Amino acid sequence: MNAHEVGTMSEQRPGGAKGSWGVLMAFLALTQIGLVADNVLLTNAMSAIAKSLHANVADLQIANLIYPLISAPVMVAAGILGGAFGWRKLLVVGLAIVVLAEGLASVSTSIVFFNYVARTLIGVGAGLCVPAVLGYITDNFSRAQMATSFALISASVALSAALAPIGSGFVVMYLSWQAGFVVLAAIFFLCLLGFYFFAPRAAVSGFPARFDFAGFMLLFVGLTTILLALAKASTWGVFFANTQAPFSIYKLSPCLFFVLAGFAVLFAFMRRENMRERTYGKDAVLLRCALLTTPGVRAGLFMTGFYYYLAMGAAFVLVLYLQIVLKYNAVISGVVFAVVSVGMIAGSLCTPKFGQNFSLRGISIVGIALSVASTVLIVMAIGPDGYSFWLYVGSLFLGVGSGMVTAESPCAVATAIEEAFHDKQLAGQSSGAQGAARNVGQAIGLALAGLVLVVGLTTFTRTEILKNRSFPPSVDDLSRMVDSMAFVVDGDVRAFLKKRNIEEQYIEPIVEDYNKGRIFSVRASLLLLAVGGALFLFPAMSLTSRKLKDMRD
Repeated sequence: MNAHEVGTMSEQRPGGAKGSWGVLMAFLALTQIGLVADNVLLTNAMSAIAKSLHANVADLQIANLIYPLISAPVMVAAGILGGAFGWRKLLVVGLAIVVLAEGLASVSTSIVFFNYVARTLIGVGAGLCVPAVLGYITDNFSRAQMATSFALISASVALSAALAPIGSGFVVMYLSWQAGFVVLAAIFFLCLLGFYFFAPRAAVSGFPARFDFAGFMLLFVGLTTILLALAKASTWGVFFANTQAPFSIYKLSPCLFFVLAGFAVLFAFMRRENMRERTYGKDAVLLRCALLTTPGVRAGLFMTGFYYYLAMGAAFVLVLYLQIVLKYNAVISGVVFAVVSVGMIAGSLCTPKFGQNFSLRGISIVGIALSVASTVLIVMAIGPDGYSFWLYVGSLFLGVGSGMVTAESPCAVATAIEEAFHDKQLAGQSSGAQGAARNVGQAIGLALAGLVLVVGLTTFTRTEILKNRSFPPSVDDLSRMVDSMAFVVDGDVRAFLKKRNIEEQYIEPIVEDYNKGRIFSVRASLLLLAVGGALFLFPAMSLTSRKLKDMRD
């Protein structure tokens, strides 16, 4: 395929219309916009969903985690399936599943159905769509167009993140959270029709003869076990089991054993993939070990997950802070979201335009450092009774830094693979690994944020109760039940205390201690996310030192 053919994508699909680069990019970008908007809607509507479906913070954390948990292993498999069936067919199937899932979410009447049916299906559909978008670009566009396409995809993600928070806030306030999922179903249905009729069919190899189903299950079980254990640590205990843990071994939390078991399963998966590659060849594995052992590729995957780790984790914390601590509505929290996204748009678009004379390594290091410093600034700007103007400044530059890192990460992976292996097909298949890196980053950010929110809250509140010697024995006994207190509004805290027969004169002092604990846990969560974000500087050192303009050649 020559450059003109790649640029126009004008070959005729039997029985279909011609497709151009612009038309195809419009539907690819709209698909990414819809997937981002789904996550934003879920996050911004947490209070409304909790009230409608009688959910607590743990349920909401699971609702946010199901998507990345399910889609991460699906994305890895999709990297192989896309090469066999074609990225067009994979995207059409994924969009059909997402349309169904959004419809089911809109009619959910219980948090169990919402989480384990609707959100699970969205995870499967998104797990097919995200690598299909990246794989289609990598396989069908020239390197110059590939760089432009990735920048447009990154900008479309940021545009969605900028508009969706405020838009979803108005929908939740004046219609319902269910209406938001109906709108998303319509957007995905439009993408489904558009891509089916405008994307030309390509020659495909058919179903891979040695598709590794056992390896897929090992990957799925390993990732799910680790991430769910992190999510449950706030309920079952981090190191030592509490009263809500299903079991304990020598009083140790089951989360420790689940995490160890998950890593053991992932180790078995990598050994299996390595053996299959040596026995049957590179086409018989889900994930080539070279993708994780090659420093440049591994660094690119870390950069791919950076935004989703830091920004999505911070968003989860800030929405709870704004809607529960400060009691603001979804529109106000959407404005803060939008500021982050405006910064990301600026970082994503300005990096390829003005960063041509800088190396990918230098840009990523500056972007990470800026994002981490901005998160610390946000921590300093928030308080128990409100926040200062610096919250918006920190949010803006958190977006700028994240955009700088994210804009070129797909190109970093593709370039590192082509330089190391001279294999463009592997570069296309790596889209599954890139999608998985994004979702694993998001899942880890959400899990750690939720863990510190709950553990920080209960630890601080318990300590404050025990320090107050004016409380009677009944309140001292309450300190042992603090683990069952969720991150909720003041009214729910008072109801919790009255249910346990705490005397009226002690309720307000305890609520005051609880309020201090909430802001302490919010700040601790954001600081932990910032520390974790700083660790991304180490893999960034393995990125190429070539200037961006040299990578376009």
